[in-house]
Amino acid sequence: MRPFIFIFLAMTVCDTNPMLIAFNIDQDGRDWVIVNDGVMGGLSRGQAVLTDSSLLYTGNISLRNNGGFSSLRSPFGQWDLSAFEEVSITYRSKGQPFAFLLERSGIWYEPKYRAYFASKDDEWQTFTLPLLSFEETRVGRKTGRSISSSQLSSIVRMGFINTGKYESDFELEIRDIVFR
Repeated sequence: MRPFIFIFLAMTVCDTNPMLIAFNIDQDGRDWVIVNDGVMGGLSRGQAVLTDSSLLYTGNISLRNNGGFSSLRSPFGQWDLSAFEEVSITYRSKGQPFAFLLERSGIWYEPKYRAYFASKDDEWQTFTLPLLSFEETRVGRKTGRSISSSQLSSIVRMGFINTGKYESDFELEIRDIVFR
C-alpha cells in the first residue's frame, strides 16, 4: 500500500503543468492596468502597450506631492498558486528596480507579497524565485514575514511595481511569467 501512495503523490506533484502568462498582442495583457501614486496626490506616470511579443511598461517616477510609485497590475481574478514552487519572469528593464507582486485582497492597505529584481540596462534575462520566499509588505513596508503555501491558494491579483524611490524615467518589458 505505501508504494502505491508514494507513486500517486509523486505523479500528482510532477503532473502540475506550468501556468504561462505570455504577453503579446494576441494573448494575455490586454486587461492589465496602471496604478500610479496619483491615487494619493503624486505625479508619477506610467503606460503599458502590448507589442507582438511583450508588454512594454514605461513611465516616470516623481517624488513630488508625496509620490514615488507606478505599478502595472493584472485584472482581479482567482489564482491558486499553491501547487507551484517558483515563478520565472522573462524581462528587460532600465531606470528603476522593480518587484513582482502577489495580492490576496483588493484593499490597498492589506498585505501584499513582493519578489524584488534589479534593472540590468536593457538586457533580456529571466528572473526565477521560489514562491515561498516572497516577502510580505504593508503599504510598501516589509513586515519580516513571507507568504505561506496556504496564502498562495488565494491570489486575487499580480503585478509589477517600481521600488527605487527616486526620480527617473523607467522601462520594463515583460515577455512572460511562468509558474512552475
